[in-house]
Amino acid sequence: GLGTFGVASCSVVILMTRRPPRATPFPYTTVFRSRRLMFCEWTEADAAWLSKDRWDSCLADIDVETLRDRRCWGGLDLSSKRDLTALSLAFEPGEDGIWDTISFLWTPEDTLAEREDKDRAPYTTWVRDGHLIAIPGRVIDYGWVAKQIGDLQEDFDLQSIA
Repeated sequence: GLGTFGVASCSVVILMTRRPPRATPFPYTTVFRSRRLMFCEWTEADAAWLSKDRWDSCLADIDVETLRDRRCWGGLDLSSKRDLTALSLAFEPGEDGIWDTISFLWTPEDTLAEREDKDRAPYTTWVRDGHLIAIPGRVIDYGWVAKQIGDLQEDFDLQSIA
C-alpha cells in the first residue's frame, strides 16, 4: 500500500508545487505524482496506465438478474460528511469468464445544488439519470447506507465488504 505520509513530507510537496518547475529540486513528474497520490489531485499524465479506448471497451450494460446467483465481494468508501459514499460489488466470473461490477454512489440530497456550484459537477443530472442516489439530509447517514447494504445482501450472494 501507499502507507501514511508525515506532515514534513506533505509540507515539502506543498512548497514544491508553489515553485516554478525550474526551481523545483526534484523532477517535475515526481511533484505531480506526489500531488496525485498524497492529495488526490487529478493531474495530467503523458502515459496513462489504462487508455481511454481500453476503459471504454469495458463499459457494458449488465443484466442484474444474471448476477443474483454469483458470489460477490464489496468495496466500500464512506465519506466523512458531504462527499460521495460509494459501494462497488465485484461478481465472480459467469459463463463468459468476465468479472462484472456494479456500483452504488450516495450523496446528501440537501447539499446537491451548493456542491454542484462549488465542485462544477452535474450532481442533479446524475441523480436524475440514476447514476447517483441522493439521500435525505445535509450529511451522509451511515444508518441509511447500512440499510441499503442490508437490502443488497438479500438480492446478491455478498461474501464480504472491505
